[in-house]
Formats: sequence, structure tokens, C-alpha cells
Amino acid sequence: MVLASSFLSESDVDSLGEDSLFMSADRCAHIYDHKIAPENLVKEGVRGRPQFWIIAGENGIGKTTNMEKIADRLTGPTQKISPDDLVKYVDGYHEYAAKDPALAQEDAREFTPEWCDRLRDDAGEKGAHILIECSMPGGMQADIEFAESWGYETGLYLIAEPRAISWTAVVDRTDKALNSGQIGTSAMVSDRGHTQRYAAWPRAIFDAEQDVSFDHITIARRDGTVMYHNHREQRGGTKRWVREPQGLEVLLLERHRGLSFDQVQWLEKM
Repeated sequence: MVLASSFLSESDVDSLGEDSLFMSADRCAHIYDHKIAPENLVKEGVRGRPQFWIIAGENGIGKTTNMEKIADRLTGPTQKISPDDLVKYVDGYHEYAAKDPALAQEDAREFTPEWCDRLRDDAGEKGAHILIECSMPGGMQADIEFAESWGYETGLYLIAEPRAISWTAVVDRTDKALNSGQIGTSAMVSDRGHTQRYAAWPRAIFDAEQDVSFDHITIARRDGTVMYHNHREQRGGTKRWVREPQGLEVLLLERHRGLSFDQVQWLEKM
């Protein structure tokens, strides 16, 4: 990914002001090679066919927690990729986040897709399981094509809850991050950004089932309770779902169901 800052000198960057994040393509590559890969990349692959799962949903829905649960069920080296965990590697991020956390997160996300792709590619070459957090479905097709080209068994794990649950979680962890000073380790997002991510998944799950894009599709609640699962089979050269596709219906039902007693209590404490 070549950024506009690749064509700027240090003095040019300084003249643009402190309230921006800039890194050259060479600098991004250096950070990946010398910091991100040594600290995050798996060392080897698995025996047998590896699995590739996209853990999906808007910010605050519980992707990291559920990714850890899935990783615990897998056998062998597993590459976990969370874009929001990589923003801390962006030059100047911590200083900028101290002034404007939400804007710093948004600016830092300009750099993380390339790092995520490199982690995915390098883990794929090793043949490790791969788990990727995804809050927006825009890049999912490239991930699917990558996984299939390397012979992975693929899955979409979409977490569904009423919007109040995920948004309250975002606000709560943002407050905790600001109070503790741990801004670089907490994903922050504006109300508008959260709404965009929340709104993107009904269409994404519909398209995924129409196109029979994954070997498995799972819709689960934040606590890991599975509300829907479907898997595809191939007969006569045609891929199709074993069960009638109902992912969109289940997603919408889960998003608009009444809150449980525990959830109401949790919201009242926030």
C-alpha cells in the first residue's frame, strides 16, 4: 500500500501538523518485519487441512472473546489477526490518541489492512489455522479467495446482538481506556462508525449465503450460544447448502429480540 506520505520529506510531514498520522510504505514494511511479525506471527503450520475463520460483527460485539474461544477448540498453531490490535504500531499513534482517541483510531486504520494481509499471507504459507476479526465486510472476498487458493476450510462466524449491547460495550471500554491511559490497546469508534458497521452485516450475510461463499456459516450470540449453523456440500460439481439458508432471518431476529434479564442488569450498571 503506497500512501501519500511516501512522497513527502520529513519537513513536509512536519508542516502538515501534529494532528495526523503519516508513514511511508518503506516505514510500514520495516515495522512489520521488525516488530509485528516477530511479536505476532506463528512459527509453523498444522498437520492436515487448516481452517480459516472470519469472526465478524460491529465494534463491541465480542469478536476478540469469541475468537479466543474458537482458537481454544482448534488443534495446532493458530494465527489470530485483529486489525485494532495493530494500531499501536503506527508511528505517533499514542501521542495523537491522547488528544483525540476516536480520530487517532480512524487514522491508524489506514495502515493496518496491509499488516493484516501480510500476517494472513505469511501464516498461510506456513499452513497455520487463521482467525481474522472483521468489523466491515468490504475485504471479505479477498480473504475468501486467499483461503480457497491455499486449500483452507473456510468459515464465517457472525455475532448478533441488539445494537444497545455492542454500543454500550464500546462506550464502556473507551471510558476505561481513557481513565487508565491504555489508549493504544482499546478500539474506539464513533457512533456514526459503529452504525455503519452494524448496518453492513445483513447484506453481507445474505450475499454470503446466496453465493455459497463459505464451508460453514455460524451465527452466535455474544456469549457464544450458537443460534444458527449451516455448511455446504458439493454434488455433481455444484456447491450448495445442506440446510435452507436462513442466515439473514436469524441475524435480524437476534438483533431485535428482547434483552435477557442479565443483559438488562448489565446495561443498568454501565
